[in-house]
Amino acid sequence: MSDNEVMFRPSGAEGWMNCTRWQSDPSESEYAAEGTMLHEVVASVLVQEINKMPEEISKPYASLTDEQAEAVEFCLDAVNSIEYAERWVETELDISSVTGEKGATGTPDLVLYNSADRWLTVVDFKFGRMPVPARYNKQLMIYAQAWKNANPDYDVRQVWLVIVQPRLNMVDHAEVTLPELLDIEYRAKDAVALHGTGEATPGEKQCKWCRHAGRCEAQNQYVLATVADDFVDASEGEALMRMMHNAIELVDQVDVATLARMTRAADLIEEWVGKVRQRSFDLLSAGQPVPGFKLVSGRAGNRKWKDPTEAAYGLAALGVDHNNIYKSEVLSPAQAEKLLPKDKRDELEKMVVRSEPKPVLASEHDKRPAIDVLNQFTLGDK
Repeated sequence: MSDNEVMFRPSGAEGWMNCTRWQSDPSESEYAAEGTMLHEVVASVLVQEINKMPEEISKPYASLTDEQAEAVEFCLDAVNSIEYAERWVETELDISSVTGEKGATGTPDLVLYNSADRWLTVVDFKFGRMPVPARYNKQLMIYAQAWKNANPDYDVRQVWLVIVQPRLNMVDHAEVTLPELLDIEYRAKDAVALHGTGEATPGEKQCKWCRHAGRCEAQNQYVLATVADDFVDASEGEALMRMMHNAIELVDQVDVATLARMTRAADLIEEWVGKVRQRSFDLLSAGQPVPGFKLVSGRAGNRKWKDPTEAAYGLAALGVDHNNIYKSEVLSPAQAEKLLPKDKRDELEKMVVRSEPKPVLASEHDKRPAIDVLNQFTLGDK
């Protein structure tokens, strides 16, 4: 059974382990497609390193943007900072021993084993911009337990989960105990056995990648009740509009406890809104009516040359100076780094600057330290 045919995949564990009505969303966004591509590049380089083919390593980078190449390098640096004796790159695992789904397999990004300390490390690369914690990460815990079940000859005393998020400049490590791994196996098997029974239980993690999101009545009621406590009936359209407008106006007036509760649900609410819009768009695109809405032409794309070479000749014929037709610029730091041996790359940092990161809203459980807003500005000399 291929990873795509598995119903209870480790990557969807937050969904099917938290809601018995959860169903995987089969659609793929451009961001997911890019993530898949970058995973393949990282895996390709790691395999080449194992097979000692350094002359081939630059080839997977050819089609990447500078930003994507930096993300890949970040992942490789994170891996090389971990001590290990053996490693398995995107190696298919039998996960049926953990989930109970017959014939199910899964493919972790990277598994490392340190024979000296008897450590098992499971690594996952995340190319999105939403923080994903390593602590009690169900996806990696299922992979770790499945790996242990499939490799009983390896003496594992400690297990580490590692989430690498290059676009957040984060590498999150979390230790998980062997009893916790055994517990996740029991819980996973129970969730699979009970799937399809009982009521839907909406929440941020389980609704995010569910195909029913935006059309699930339990989620609708949860979102609306979160926005306006006294409003739980979505049956009256005009009443819904009035109460939602009232709820928006009250945001600046609610106490901080209510604001905190609303903020915790913000990601789920945004996901719900996106699913609602997408469903309406899909129905209209298929020729089905959605009362009060229609499809219209959006803004045309940016202009570009049909053929850059012919455009250059055409501009010259129109009298544009040759020096103004073409432009040249210094290599970017990422491009330059590829041309230098590793022992000279540190010299680049003396010539590089980065813009200051902008503050972003995050949960109190986020690993990044809070900004000291009271002391972030300093007074000049009097």
